[in-house]
Amino acid sequence: MMKRYNFCPGNCGSYDILFGQVPAYVQCPDTKQGETLATSPDTEQQGGWLLVWLHRGGSGGGAFRFDSGMNSPCAGYLMEKMGISLVGDANALLAFLRTQGIDARIDSPFWDEDGNYIQRL
Repeated sequence: MMKRYNFCPGNCGSYDILFGQVPAYVQCPDTKQGETLATSPDTEQQGGWLLVWLHRGGSGGGAFRFDSGMNSPCAGYLMEKMGISLVGDANALLAFLRTQGIDARIDSPFWDEDGNYIQRL
């Protein structure tokens, strides 16, 4: 089930996010064969997650779907998949994933283990 969040991690930003668990595949009818296409049964059992950053006034933005068994997402991968240009925004989204129990990897000293931005003096 998808939920909508207003994530304010303390970096002077506010992130309008949709996040939730989704099936790892969608069954699509093959119009030529009349059968259903799907991935392996193992994938069906694992499920997956969908992160959507609605950074265009809440009307649209980048999306990132990943399987439950995936290695820890990191900033570079998230930037590539979602079309994010600033590493700070990618780190904020990774911090959000941490608050949701996802083992996201933030390689920055400005974020704590709980996904909060901390200012270093």
